[in-house]
Amino acid sequence: MLTAPKGATHFKLILSASLLSDYAYNTTIKKHQPINYIDNGSYKAVASTPYPLNALTPKKITLIAKATQTKGPIPETMSLITAIGIIFYQQINNQLFELSSSNALRLEQIA
Repeated sequence: MLTAPKGATHFKLILSASLLSDYAYNTTIKKHQPINYIDNGSYKAVASTPYPLNALTPKKITLIAKATQTKGPIPETMSLITAIGIIFYQQINNQLFELSSSNALRLEQIA
């Protein structure tokens, strides 16, 4: 169960995706290097539109964060790290202001 902070009127969902490559030892330069250097460290973050807290929220909210530079599926030599978050807002005179009180980091699941 998620409880909105006091004064919140709206929220946005945030999705972030990052790619990290496996590394292999390069005997020529005697150093570890990423196997997939093109996509290593690439990331993308996207946000939903603001939704009012006092109205019906859509049953399905789709967020797509394409972190790759290349086309096709993610190679087996890459790890995909994702995070989802929520930002609460307060509407004042038809303008949304991000709430900054009671900020916290909470990990729900690591798989």
